[in-house]
Amino acid sequence: MSRLHRIAAWCLFASLLAVATPASAQNVADNYSPV
Repeated sequence: MSRLHRIAAWCLFASLLAVATPASAQNVADNYSPV
């Protein structure tokens, strides 16, 4: 059961990271864009 919980937590974390990363990358691109 512990292993299942760990996998579920990792999947949740990975999905949140996948959602957050594009927004962060776009933010960085907007902030540091030379144009």
